[in-house]
Amino acid sequence: MNVIFYYIDAHINKGVYGLTMNQSALQGIRLSIFCYIFLSISKIAVGGWAHSLVVVADGFNNLSDIVVSIALFIGLKIAGRPADQNHPFGHNRAESVAILVAVSSMALVSINIWVDVIKAFFQENTAPIHPLAFYISILSAVIMFCVYLFNIHLSKKSKSSALRAAALDNRSDAFVSLGAAVGIVGTRWGFTWIDPLAAFLVGGLILKTAIDLGRPVIHSLMDGFDQDKLTQMKKLILEEVEGVQEVREIRARSHGKYIFVEITIGVHPQLSVLKSHQLTEEIEQKLMAFDHIKQVHIHVEPSSPISNPSSSIS
Repeated sequence: MNVIFYYIDAHINKGVYGLTMNQSALQGIRLSIFCYIFLSISKIAVGGWAHSLVVVADGFNNLSDIVVSIALFIGLKIAGRPADQNHPFGHNRAESVAILVAVSSMALVSINIWVDVIKAFFQENTAPIHPLAFYISILSAVIMFCVYLFNIHLSKKSKSSALRAAALDNRSDAFVSLGAAVGIVGTRWGFTWIDPLAAFLVGGLILKTAIDLGRPVIHSLMDGFDQDKLTQMKKLILEEVEGVQEVREIRARSHGKYIFVEITIGVHPQLSVLKSHQLTEEIEQKLMAFDHIKQVHIHVEPSSPISNPSSSIS
């Protein structure tokens, strides 16, 4: 596995790209990959031997998590590159693209699990489930919840949406394994339908996690932005920056964890160029107080006298 990481380091990030913020996130992704490799092999082997469909389904879920985590790892690497001639806003959206690849894989896995569950309902399986399937599910739940706690802490430290997505996936996997354990107990009590039902719920939980992670990413990639935040920015400018008579337009878009803002303001028609420039710098400083704003572009236009007839040049 270290060979994979070395290859990615060598071929995607040639040179020094200042990955200080990303290094913690990359550590979390590495941890997830190692745990998923161990758990996927264990669950598929034990689940097949112990005749537990839900454990096998959970194992294949972890196999897809390996692919997802590698995609997130690559996305974080590319996102660490600085802006260049072809990418003037930087490469931060690579992180969002990686998340989109991840959730697509999760959705396909959930559908595959449901297909297996439907087949299982038409197949008679009288073999009892071995207790080892229960123990591997409990062990998996404990491991993945610990990984979730580790990664959610690192995601706050690194401000990485990709690692946050990985952490939520880790938490989902912990609950999936816990649900699998409950299904196994029910089956051993004689309720044989509980194991395939638990597998069906596993697929549903995976799909829900994919939707919850994918919806905001798609919104961001289509340049959608929270209108409440834009309203807060506009109110801040009008109330705290003296000399701004109106905010004609304000819009923003996200590039990974960074936000780029574009504003058009109206000022007194006779305001000097120097004073107008000072206003733009004051606005920029105040907006930088908002989280993750990387750049503010401000266009100044003369305000209509009708909008504020009593105003004077300051």
